[in-house]
Amino acid sequence: MEGVESTAPQTSGSNIASSSSQTIISQTVVENESSLNTSMHAPSTAEQTVANKVPSGQIKSKQQEWTVIEKPKQFPLFFPIAILPGQNSTEKKNHAYRQISDVSGLKSYIIATMKGIKVVKATYETEEQAVKVTQREIVKNNPTRFGKLDGISQSQDNQSQYELRIWDVPLDIEKDLFEQYLHTVGKVVSIKFNLKQLYYEVVVVFADKALEQRFKTEW
Repeated sequence: MEGVESTAPQTSGSNIASSSSQTIISQTVVENESSLNTSMHAPSTAEQTVANKVPSGQIKSKQQEWTVIEKPKQFPLFFPIAILPGQNSTEKKNHAYRQISDVSGLKSYIIATMKGIKVVKATYETEEQAVKVTQREIVKNNPTRFGKLDGISQSQDNQSQYELRIWDVPLDIEKDLFEQYLHTVGKVVSIKFNLKQLYYEVVVVFADKALEQRFKTEW
């Protein structure tokens, strides 16, 4: 109608302005999020400086370093308690201690059973100290000394055995029959025939030292 103006909003211009505004806001949000993500994941300037100064190989080598703690060496010595003078184990132990008490470096001093043998066990800090003890006479007129366990075992075996030497045995002796006879005397550990010119020297080791007295009275 003539003279009447339309009051309806002009949607085209308004829509363009609104769309442009939304585009600007969206770009701003995206830029802010991108900046935030970058700042969260990127290393700081100080971290970058340290990383650049320390070579990667050096960092790896530090992680592989180990501190090795060595166990201090000890030097144990043993003495068979059976041959020590005394009425009981305590007296025997004390007797042995009096012979070695002036040697320094004693870590422990106990009575123990090793390989079926009851012994006094003395442990020292250094090998030099242990050597000094092995040179001490513990029982008067007895050659047994403090020593390693293998030596004590052998010494104990020797003390419980009896060795017999038989001289001038004819070379034509029936060895089998002679050995059978020796086995009837007692438990035999070993028999050895040593050639001595025109005769044998027969060395017999018996397991029972008590046979020594028997041979003294019967032979």
